[in-house]
Amino acid sequence: MKDGYERYYKGSGVGQQHPSKSMNNLSTFFKEKGVKRILDFYCGAGRNSIFLAKKGFKIYGFDRSEMAIQMALTKQVRAKTKVKFKLSTLKGKLPYKDSFFDAVIAVRALYQAKMADIEKYVKEIDRITKTGGYFYIESDQHFTWQRKRASGQIKTREKGTYRHGSRGDYYHYFTKTELKNLFGDYKTIRFYFKSRRFYILLQKPIKK
Repeated sequence: MKDGYERYYKGSGVGQQHPSKSMNNLSTFFKEKGVKRILDFYCGAGRNSIFLAKKGFKIYGFDRSEMAIQMALTKQVRAKTKVKFKLSTLKGKLPYKDSFFDAVIAVRALYQAKMADIEKYVKEIDRITKTGGYFYIESDQHFTWQRKRASGQIKTREKGTYRHGSRGDYYHYFTKTELKNLFGDYKTIRFYFKSRRFYILLQKPIKK
C-alpha cells in the first residue's frame, strides 16, 4: 500500500524535527497531576512522544503513515527512549483498552478528517481515557485556509471541511463553538487562541 505521506515526511520544514513549544509546560502540568501513561494521537515522526518519554512518562503513539512510524522508531533509538509506536489506520476502534490512558494529546492531528469521523475519534479518545484524565489538542484555526481555498489549492467538501488536492486528504478547521460542543461536559482547563491555532486542555469529568 502506497504511503501518501511519504513525500511530506521526506520534505524539509515539515515541523517534525522539534517538539511542539507547548510540550514543556504541558509535561510540567502532567507531572503535577500524577499523569503517567500518555497516548500521542497521530504521533507523526515522534517528536512529542520522544520528548515526553525523556521526561519520564510512559508513552504510546500511533500514526497511519508507515514512513512516519519508521522515522519515529529510528529517532527513539537515537534518543535512547522507549515509546510503544504503532501503525494504525484509525478504522474502527483504537487499539487500546478502555480507560487505559491518564492523558491523550493530539497536536495538529485531530482535524484531519470529516466532522463525522472526528466525532467518532473523540468518542474513542473518551473511551480509552481514565475518568479524571486529560485531553490536550492543538488545532489550526478555520480561517487560515481561506486564502488557499480561494486560490483553488483546496476544495470545500462540507462546512469547514476541505480536501487538499495533492494527497486528497480531508481537513476540518474548527470554530470555537464547534470545539466547545465536540467535547461536551469535559472540564475546560485551558482554551486559548494564538498564532492561528487553538490550544486546549480538557479534563474528563469525574463521575459522582
